[in-house]
Amino acid sequence: MSIASHMATPPPTSGTNPGGPGGPVIISSNSFTIIGAFSPKKGFCFFINQTFAKGDRWKDGCATQCECQNPDINQALFGECKNTIDTCNYYPKSACQGDFLPWARAHCALRCGLCENGEREPCYDGIAFCDRYDTSACTELIYFGWARTYCRHYCNICDS
Repeated sequence: MSIASHMATPPPTSGTNPGGPGGPVIISSNSFTIIGAFSPKKGFCFFINQTFAKGDRWKDGCATQCECQNPDINQALFGECKNTIDTCNYYPKSACQGDFLPWARAHCALRCGLCENGEREPCYDGIAFCDRYDTSACTELIYFGWARTYCRHYCNICDS
């Protein structure tokens, strides 16, 4: 269960962390930072029983994207901008524009790059063996959604 799902609307703050560890600091309408308990490994953020270096990104077990911002105080950014359906990677970029824009904001905001804070989908492979596939798995239209979902980095199809 995500930390974000535990709070309907975090209380507004003025850039401090009045709640101590676990207290949210609102960044925008779709993202906030949170300071966790002290990390057992100096210089790393510690969340979900794992350590993360500054700039590392991870999912919180649900749809929230997280990023280690300040390992000295175990501060992470939690982006609430997300895809609300599982098939966003199967839509072409044109589904993010024009007449489709309202639909894209509601259902595929992260995939379409429509997050207020400029957040993008992380560029990594969802499986460890993408290099075992022929390059046609990256270039043929029939594999477009599969490649974006599982082999984004290997196929060099990350959004810039």
